[in-house]
Amino acid sequence: MNEILPIIISTGVITAIITALFGKLSSDKALKIENITKERKEWRDQLRLLIARAVKAQQDKSINDIQLIEAELVVRLNPEDKDDLSILESVKAIKDEWSDDALQEFCDRVSYLLKHDWERVKQESTTKISPQTLAITTLFVMFAGMAVEPLMGISSAFITSAVIVLILFSLLALKEYIVKEYPQTKWLMYLTNTKYRKKYKNRVDRK
Repeated sequence: MNEILPIIISTGVITAIITALFGKLSSDKALKIENITKERKEWRDQLRLLIARAVKAQQDKSINDIQLIEAELVVRLNPEDKDDLSILESVKAIKDEWSDDALQEFCDRVSYLLKHDWERVKQESTTKISPQTLAITTLFVMFAGMAVEPLMGISSAFITSAVIVLILFSLLALKEYIVKEYPQTKWLMYLTNTKYRKKYKNRVDRK
């Protein structure tokens, strides 16, 4: 009993430290995501207004209005993304043709961009691992380490630390390297409560 008590106390201390640290990191990330999400919402709202303005400009055949819309899109889109560049090309086609097809292509491309950004916001705001889950995992691994310590001669605290580091590193590697490089493994992301979505996978490629 005298030998087990210090181990239990150290287990509680380690668990509390890890939970507090992870909770602080999660809180900071949540605040950052909240701010970014708010900015993205405003960005999406502005794009929706541009669609409405483009419809009216096409009906009025107003070159000036289309040029203003194009100028706003230039500063709101990524100049290095081929799909965003296609949006700029589609808005230019409106003033060249004044056709319903050109307008529809522009609306479709912007709609898919809005859908993609909304899905990305939902994905990034999904909590991967909660502090409570990490604490329970820490306790489980610690007590498992206590059970095997007499057999292996390895400190249970060392086993716990090693396993936790391995888990966190594996989740990071899974998201940042494996799934991004090999999309066919995207089903693995469901294990960490998230989804992999290829950028603009539903975007229409109009001729």
